[in-house]
Amino acid sequence: MARKRLKQPSPVILGVAGVIAKELKVSPLAVRIVMVLLLISSFGLMTLGYFGLWAWFNSNGMLTSHTAFDDDDMDWMDRDLKQLDKRLDRLESWVADNDVRLRSAFRK
Repeated sequence: MARKRLKQPSPVILGVAGVIAKELKVSPLAVRIVMVLLLISSFGLMTLGYFGLWAWFNSNGMLTSHTAFDDDDMDWMDRDLKQLDKRLDRLESWVADNDVRLRSAFRK
C-alpha cells in the first residue's frame, strides 16, 4: 500500500519553526537552530543575571548582614556597647550629683 504524500504540509505539522521558515523563505532546520540558540542564550542571560544580582547583594552585605556575624560586626557591637556603658555611667553620676535638686523639683 502506497503512502499518501501531503502536497502542502499544514502549519500544525510544520510547527512554529515551519511557519516562520515558510514566511521567511528559509530552511525550517535553520529556524529551529536559531530558536534553540535563542532559548539557550536566554537561559544563560538569566543565569548570569541571577549570579550578578547575588554577587552585588553579597558585596553590599545585604545577604549576610542579618544572618551571620563576623569579626567586624563583633568589633562594631563591642565599640557601641562601650560607648553606651560610658554614657550610662555619666548619666548615673549626674543623677547622683543632682539627686537632691531632682527630688525637690519633682516634689513641687
